[in-house]
Amino acid sequence: MTPDSLVNTTEGFSVNFRSMGLGLADPILHDHHASPPDPIFLPKSTIYNRSCTRFSKPFLTPAEDFPATRNERVKVALQRINKCQRYSGCNLHNAIARWDTHFQTGAQTLLLHPFSPFLIASDDAGGGGGCIRIWDYEEATLLNSFNNHESPGKEISKLCLVNEFVACDGNVRVWKDYTIKCKQKLVTAFSSIHGVTVRSVNPVVDWQQQSGYMYASGGISSTMVWDLNKEQLLSSIPLSSVCSISALAASQVHGGQFAAGFMDGSVRLYDIRTHKGYVLVQHGK
Repeated sequence: MTPDSLVNTTEGFSVNFRSMGLGLADPILHDHHASPPDPIFLPKSTIYNRSCTRFSKPFLTPAEDFPATRNERVKVALQRINKCQRYSGCNLHNAIARWDTHFQTGAQTLLLHPFSPFLIASDDAGGGGGCIRIWDYEEATLLNSFNNHESPGKEISKLCLVNEFVACDGNVRVWKDYTIKCKQKLVTAFSSIHGVTVRSVNPVVDWQQQSGYMYASGGISSTMVWDLNKEQLLSSIPLSSVCSISALAASQVHGGQFAAGFMDGSVRLYDIRTHKGYVLVQHGK
């Protein structure tokens, strides 16, 4: 290619540069005789205009949190904490409440709310998928009842707040507004234990309020750590034991720590922040 052709090539691009209004001062890249480009009109599109309007706004809007409402929640929480402190003494002789739950097969799992006078119970009714009932034990009234799912033979193995229900097949279902009659809403559902068949699953789970983690295991050689705020699997911690896990408890003081009990009587303390996972092994006698 000759020098003249290079100059012509450069000058050929000068019109494009000027059309973008870059204001280049180089005389080689600047053409005083270039005519202004014709305006470019995009074709009209109703779908495009609607999409621009839709995606110009955030999809997730924060919940309204007025100062008066927030102060009222704090006030109620402090009142209930003080009430719990007044009843902190151990007294197993005086019953707080007594009523007939009308469970045909008996309650399988029970959970007391820490501040409100609510008792959450489940049985294997509801088509075998587990029926959940929420009681106000001070008034002995049933606040709400609903079925966990419709699949038979998968009853509830544990209840936790905030508030996930774990079926015996390892599936977790998180509900909201469960104390309001017929207003319960399924927030999310997922399988907490992977790689095992349904019959071999004996799930053990626990919820860690401080970190928002849920720990799940059973029938596998590891513990699944779930971040429920993001609804994703955070990590898988090897159990380092030939025996299956029989119990699991998450620390409510130190985030990322949990204890696991095994069929051979040993207890291991795990910290998900360490490289090897477990930090202490204690064998029962």
